[in-house]
Amino acid sequence: VSIMPKKQKSTALRNRRKSARLKPGATRVARGTTKKPARPTARKKVSQRTPNATKADIPRKSRTKQPKRQHLPTFFSTRYKLVSPAGKGAQSVVYRARDKVLEVDVAIKFLSARLTSDKAATTSFKREAITAMRLSHHNIVKLHNLEIDHGRLFMVMEYVEGRDFREILCDHGSLPTRDVVSIVNSCASALDYAHAMNVLHRDLKPENLMVDQNSVVKIVDFGTAVPHNAQSGDADGFIEGSPPYMSPEQVWDLPLDRRTDVYSLGVIAYEFLGGQPPFSLDTSPEETLHAIVTSSPPPLECTTTEISAVVAKAIARHRAQRWQTAGEFAGALQHASSDSS
Repeated sequence: VSIMPKKQKSTALRNRRKSARLKPGATRVARGTTKKPARPTARKKVSQRTPNATKADIPRKSRTKQPKRQHLPTFFSTRYKLVSPAGKGAQSVVYRARDKVLEVDVAIKFLSARLTSDKAATTSFKREAITAMRLSHHNIVKLHNLEIDHGRLFMVMEYVEGRDFREILCDHGSLPTRDVVSIVNSCASALDYAHAMNVLHRDLKPENLMVDQNSVVKIVDFGTAVPHNAQSGDADGFIEGSPPYMSPEQVWDLPLDRRTDVYSLGVIAYEFLGGQPPFSLDTSPEETLHAIVTSSPPPLECTTTEISAVVAKAIARHRAQRWQTAGEFAGALQHASSDSS
């Protein structure tokens, strides 16, 4: 039984009810009022800049630059996985890929998507594959197969881990004579083999020559290859080839033979030794073609007279005056370089 007076009892009861309504952490200041505790004062950031320091003196937080994501096309093959772009031409694009069955890297060459419904382009692509499949030489990139993926043709080829000679020329300008002699020997061996198989490359240039990590030279891209005595132009009258490296008979649209590849190889040797082809890359294609059939190339002045004469004979305007085979050219260049050393 409570012995507290009635009035005091009611006052204590009201106070207990008010205390129950207080929020956690609140404190009573006066009867019937509450106050939240003050928020902690934020610590003032102290600058590390010295009085005489400039903005450039303060080190910035280093950021790792993320590499750009490489675009790869949709590819439904269950055997090959595309890895990265490897090159691009006028009618095709090449990717590095992984053969998941044999666990080796290969090169996948697609016909450009815009040409998949072009009958002439498709026929040319198949013809290139048929030609390349016939060739088996250690200085020629090997074709493994021609396949189709959802209506799009692609070739599976040997992957060359290396660089093309256009990149090398951009870095070095020109090459030592001993290296040029070695490159010409490798190319001549491959060309004499291809010519014996009735195949003319017809588009030799630094971009179509690669060197792998073991210093082995490889000829690539037989996309414009033709048999002996074929015309230079196509059915529509367009001349195929790269103007600075085209022979006069290609420009004149005459039947071609192995000496047209000898001429192109001679132009490449000229450029490797001197840093520029006989007829400038900076002029228009029309001017370059006109110079090829009307002008004589200036003699090489950066090498010996003997080597310059050998190269000059390889790029003679009239093919009867040239070396008759790539092997003859390579042998003469080897001999001239030995005499000058």
